[in-house]
Amino acid sequence: MSRYSLNPIKEGSKVDVGYDPLLDSYFLQVRIPDTRGELHLKQWRGNGLGGLESDGVVSIPEIILEEAAAYAVVPAGLLEALLEDRNHEPELVGSEPVIYAGTPNKEIWRHRPGVDPPEGILLAIRPSRVFGRDRQLAMVLLRDFLGEENRARRLARNFAALVVRNLPGNRPWLLTERDLQEALRDVETTLGLNWIAGAKCYAGEGLSVTPEVQLRRSGRTRKRPTTTSAATQPPVPVRI
Repeated sequence: MSRYSLNPIKEGSKVDVGYDPLLDSYFLQVRIPDTRGELHLKQWRGNGLGGLESDGVVSIPEIILEEAAAYAVVPAGLLEALLEDRNHEPELVGSEPVIYAGTPNKEIWRHRPGVDPPEGILLAIRPSRVFGRDRQLAMVLLRDFLGEENRARRLARNFAALVVRNLPGNRPWLLTERDLQEALRDVETTLGLNWIAGAKCYAGEGLSVTPEVQLRRSGRTRKRPTTTSAATQPPVPVRI
């Protein structure tokens, strides 16, 4: 998450803008002091929470900066910084040297120097009644190479079309870790995906961020409801 504290127009206020990759949303948080000087949240645009008072997800940084200008000085270059926070190019996947080899009988072998035996390791291909052979092979390669099931599933369809479909079916083939790194970066760039390693999800595609987590991010705390009726439940995060 990126966060930029702006110079407030009203003394004692605090104005923050930034980009939250878990929500894939830009945000504005404005806090103003009360009579005792304690800061209280006045406005929170781009909080990702559902409900009548929610501003949901904000994908256009100009909206955030236009509203922030009513509370603080917006420095030159901030728009470019916010755009870069969201739209940076996918990075190469960090990995150890590895080679994947396919055989005419549709087997896939992996050889990772110093880890696998000299003859390599045969990777199991799970049978599927839903997906074709290309998609299955893509899942085998991605699941093993990335070590992330959800990431592999998200990319398998496009990876199959870009890489697996072009592999020869009647003779052996080889793929190195560099081949897979570059193919993955091409797929993620095409799909506009940015992987968040710390959260193990793509921007905007992680597990729902609960209201409690979002409130902690805003600097507030919230008491849990005393009943479980639908009327007292906290709003459910939604994408709009």
